[in-house]
Amino acid sequence: MTVNRPIARTTEQKITAILATAAQLVARDGIEPTTLRLIARDSGVIERTIIYHFGSKEGVLSELCRRHMAALLHAVEKADLPDERRRKRIYKLALALVEAISERADAHATMLEAETRLSLAERRDLRQQQRWLIALFAEAMETVEPRLKGRRDLAMPAVMSLLILFNHHCTWFREGGPMRRSSYATFAVNSMLSGVRNQLRIS
Repeated sequence: MTVNRPIARTTEQKITAILATAAQLVARDGIEPTTLRLIARDSGVIERTIIYHFGSKEGVLSELCRRHMAALLHAVEKADLPDERRRKRIYKLALALVEAISERADAHATMLEAETRLSLAERRDLRQQQRWLIALFAEAMETVEPRLKGRRDLAMPAVMSLLILFNHHCTWFREGGPMRRSSYATFAVNSMLSGVRNQLRIS
């Protein structure tokens, strides 16, 4: 007679399950209603396991934000080809970021909500990663529109606005809707470049 035994999970599998569960619960219910007890119950561990690895709910959120941001940076860096034809490069970067956010929509929504709960040092680290992303998109945008070089007053607001569009698209985007993600990434880039050129013309 064969006895079906539960498959033992590795430590990393448990941590991954805890983080994914926390992201789902926070994205659905918000930070306050999401307790360690609920995270433990839904991820199939005991509460002490979460406390051992993360210390607290804030520790869970901090690690979730750190890993999620690292995954976004990896996806964009992997897609980047600095020698790519000018406009094609920024399209690829935009699509890579949109798809990475979409694949981790719960974690992304949680990061946006949890960011203000992080410690000063944790927020500083997150900002440092975000600055790298901003600089990469600014460089790519400057290759399309060389007049942006030296125009930080225009380049930074343009890139930040573009990233805000990408950050929040997963809150409204639905598969089967009027626009595919690739089309949206192109649309957002083209809209921003058009606005930049209009501003350069009148400034």
